[in-house]
Amino acid sequence: MIHAPLALYLRAHAAVQAVIGVGAAARYFEGALEQKAPGGKVRIPAVLIRSIDITDRQVVYCGTVGTSRALVTIDCYDASARGAWLIAGATRTALLDFRGVMSGTLRVRHIGLDLETELDDPDPGLYRIRQNWAVWFTE
Repeated sequence: MIHAPLALYLRAHAAVQAVIGVGAAARYFEGALEQKAPGGKVRIPAVLIRSIDITDRQVVYCGTVGTSRALVTIDCYDASARGAWLIAGATRTALLDFRGVMSGTLRVRHIGLDLETELDDPDPGLYRIRQNWAVWFTE
């Protein structure tokens, strides 16, 4: 539910565009990274967005409130560790402590960064920074 507005927002953010590209050249994926291009190489830089937890709806004494939480993972890929960290930094700049309407449809109460770490990737020459985000939003 929140992937599409999140991806649209990141695509439009100047800091992210500076390191990932604009338009068709920008490589954003939801759920899984695109298969390798002919010749066996993953096309990078790339950003992968996926949920890692079911949306948590808050319950109080008078019932369920309209604020929900989704845990989202964003993986930042590049051919160098420095490049992957640059993408992660741009994503962090775009999302950290965001509040407001995202992409005209998603009413965000708060976005917080829970975890950011460098991971080994099984593909040689591919570096990945994983970010786990808590997205609080109103349905």
